[in-house]
Amino acid sequence: MKAESITNAKYRKQWHAFVARYALPKLEELPIAEITVHVIHQVLRPIWNTRPESARKLVQNLGFIFNWSIAKEWRQADNPALITGPLGILLPHQKPKIRPHPALPYPQLPRFMAHLRQQGSTAARTSEVLGLERSEIDTTAELWSVPAERMKIRKPHRVPLSHPAMAILAHQTARHNQNYVFPGGRPERPLSNMAMLKLIRTQFPETDATPHGFRSTFRDWAGEQTRFDAQAIEFCLAHTLPNPTQAAYLRTEFLAERRRIMDEWAHFAVPEAPRDNLNGRLQ
Repeated sequence: MKAESITNAKYRKQWHAFVARYALPKLEELPIAEITVHVIHQVLRPIWNTRPESARKLVQNLGFIFNWSIAKEWRQADNPALITGPLGILLPHQKPKIRPHPALPYPQLPRFMAHLRQQGSTAARTSEVLGLERSEIDTTAELWSVPAERMKIRKPHRVPLSHPAMAILAHQTARHNQNYVFPGGRPERPLSNMAMLKLIRTQFPETDATPHGFRSTFRDWAGEQTRFDAQAIEFCLAHTLPNPTQAAYLRTEFLAERRRIMDEWAHFAVPEAPRDNLNGRLQ
């Protein structure tokens, strides 16, 4: 069902295991057409407040399963796993804990980047770029085109590349002939998503920052130290606009503005690096 549409084999295995662990003990002996909202409530109740994130994930997975069964005409009754339906009345209100990714304070970034340059730049990339392939880089336009399947928003995203970023790519692609720009230890596999985290833990033991937290570092810097357009800054992070109507009418990518933002960010992070000009071309 759902798992068959997941292209990532590891995630597909996790999806199966998750449903099997929490739902199958109570549901596997029941015909899907006879499962009621009260049964789903019994499945969720033990973990609803003790493991709220897992419980919400399970609701989503079960909801898909029941929608599938309805579409296949294996079930005539309504979906019993919809939190917006009767199930939501039976379950108590959750107060989800928001745990932001630990971020490096932006004043510390130049020192961090200087250390990365000494250790080698391959570990400097976050998990977002580990799948970067040579074909995605337009060296003439100095643009990186990320395909939709690797984006959280499931839409293609273009990233303007600063002079230091282009220098890193040139260095990397000259080192090997593999498809992935940042290859891992195994042939035709990207660098492990633990590589940069290991570097941070080893060389910066005093900080609890994570690779993903550097997005927060960028956002703090852009918000506090620049006067760039707020929407352009959000586009740098590939965030969708919170207002659906605004998002529907917005057709620009803020590409020119984002190139200037990336130039300023690169100059801040690596002060000794040459600056791009206002048109974003290499000097």
